[in-house]
Amino acid sequence: MGEKFDFLSKIPKETNGLFIVYEPFTFHNFFRLLLENGLGNEEALHFILARSSLSAYVFQEVIHNGKYKTITTEGVLPADYAFCRAQLIYDLLSLCYGEGAEEP
Repeated sequence: MGEKFDFLSKIPKETNGLFIVYEPFTFHNFFRLLLENGLGNEEALHFILARSSLSAYVFQEVIHNGKYKTITTEGVLPADYAFCRAQLIYDLLSLCYGEGAEEP
């Protein structure tokens, strides 16, 4: 992918190698970083769809409803900060709903 896509190594991944995008915060920051690195809106969307594990909520609220079309590079966070939060959210979800967790 090249040096400008080095931020991809900071995004949490599933065991199958797909990027974890379970909530809108992560989607928006991932999308903004792709835009900032030269991809257009449709290219960024296709990149995420092809290489990510998405929650139904993200798919419905951001992709199906077309909100991704209004995302710009304004307010993009550094990859370290954005994906540290994404990892924390994933870890919390794993604790709550991972193997052996009790059903709510």
